[in-house]
Amino acid sequence: MLRNIDSGPTQGSTTAVRVSAAVALTLGLVATSTTPVFAQSPMGRGGADAAHRALDDLEDSLVWRSDAKTTYGAVVPAVNEAILALDEDRSRIPQYESFKTALERLQVESTYLLDLATQPGYQPGVLDSVMFLQGSVAEWQYRVASMDDSLKKRDKTRPARVEGSRADVSAQTQPGTVFRDLPGLPEMVVVPKGDYVAGATAEEQQIWNVPENRRDFETPQRDVTISEALAFGTTEVTVGQFSAFVKETKYRPRGGARWWNPQDPSAMQFNAALDYLNPGFPQTADSPVVAITREDANAYASWLSAKTGETYRLPSEDEWEWAARGGATTTFYWGDDLSRVNEYANSFDLSSKETNGFGWDSTGVDDGYPYTAPVASFAPNGYGLYDVTGNAREFVADDWVQDLSAAANDGSPHDGGVPFPVVRGGAWNYQPQNLRLDYRSAYYSSETATNMFGFRLVRVL
Repeated sequence: MLRNIDSGPTQGSTTAVRVSAAVALTLGLVATSTTPVFAQSPMGRGGADAAHRALDDLEDSLVWRSDAKTTYGAVVPAVNEAILALDEDRSRIPQYESFKTALERLQVESTYLLDLATQPGYQPGVLDSVMFLQGSVAEWQYRVASMDDSLKKRDKTRPARVEGSRADVSAQTQPGTVFRDLPGLPEMVVVPKGDYVAGATAEEQQIWNVPENRRDFETPQRDVTISEALAFGTTEVTVGQFSAFVKETKYRPRGGARWWNPQDPSAMQFNAALDYLNPGFPQTADSPVVAITREDANAYASWLSAKTGETYRLPSEDEWEWAARGGATTTFYWGDDLSRVNEYANSFDLSSKETNGFGWDSTGVDDGYPYTAPVASFAPNGYGLYDVTGNAREFVADDWVQDLSAAANDGSPHDGGVPFPVVRGGAWNYQPQNLRLDYRSAYYSSETATNMFGFRLVRVL
C-alpha cells in the first residue's frame, strides 16, 4: 500500500521529501507502466500472501535513514526477499514478469549504492548527494507501493493499431528531408552522417564556472563517428502526441515526479500528485511531455515502432550530441554566449525567475515563458532540430558512464552496468552553464521522472 514518506531534512536544507497518500488517492494517480493503482483489487489480497508481505516490507525499507549506507543497507536485503517471494507466487501474479524486471533494477541499483557507500572514506558526490538519493528512495517506494496494490491485477494495455508508414524515406534519403510516417506522429528530419568532437575543453569549463566536481563528466574530449543514417524528431515529443499513445493503448504512465517547488525551492522533492498532464504548471497539447520516466519514453517508442513497422528508439548520448550541435563547434548551437538565447531556446529567463523565485542565476533575457514553451517556439539548429537545449531536458538510451575515455566512439550507447539514466540538454529552469551542449549528467535511479525531463526519438532509416 502507499504510505507517507518523510525522509528527514537534507544536508543544508530543512526540506523533506514527502509522498502524500491522501493526494495520490484523491487524484487517482497511477504508478506502474501498465496498471492502475491504489484501488483495492476485486480479487482481494489473498493468493499471493508471500509476495504481498515481502513488498510491504520492501516499501517500509524505502525511507531515508540519515545516510546512504544505512538506507541501502535496509533496502538490499528487502529487495532480495521480495524477488524470492515474487518467484514463489509467480503463478498467482498476472504481471509477474514486469514486476520482477522492475525489482531486479532496484536490486542492481541499491546494491551498487550500498557498495559505494561502504567504501573506506566515502563522501557523497554530485549524483549521490542526500537530496538526490532521497528522491530516488521516494520514487522507488512509490513504484513498489503501486506494485503491491496491483499485485492481482492484469495488464490492460492494448497493442498498437498497426497502420504502416506512409513515408518514402530510406538510408539514401537526402539530409534535411522532413517527413512523418503517419499524420499526428512526430515530425522527423534526416540528419547527416559524420564526425565531431564530443566533450568540453578546460577553457569552456573555466569560462562557464563549471563546478570542479562535475568537470570530469564532460572530459576528455573524444572523436566520435556517426555512421548510421538516422532521422531525429524535429521537436521533443509533445503532450498531445503522448496522450494519443495513452488513449490508444490504455498505457498507464507511472505518475509522480520530482520538482523544485516554487513555494519551497530549497530542495528538489518527489511529489506524488504530479504527472504528465499535471506537471506543476500549465501546458498545452504542443508543450513537451514531462514528468515521465525513461521506461515511459521507451514504451512510446515501442508503440510507434509497432504502429508504423519502422524502428523508433531513444538516441544514444553520442548521437544526441551530434544532432544537437547541428554542425556547430561552439558552446551553444548558435554561438559561444547567451546574448541571443531568447531567439533559440526557452531558458531560465527573467519571467521564469520572477514567477518561480529559484535562487540560481537567470540568463538575463525575457522570452515570455516562465515554464515550458510549445515546441518549436524558437529557432532551430543547423540540422532543423528545435529546443535541443532549454525547454525540456532529454532522456537518452545510455546508462551512466562517468568517464568516457575508454568508451566506444561509434555512436553506440554506453553501458555502465547499472541502469542509471543519462539526460542531455538543459531545461526551462536550468542555470546558464547547464545550457551548454557539452553538459551531461545522470540520476541514480531508473525510476527518475521530473517536470524538467522529456524526450525526443530517432527513427532508423
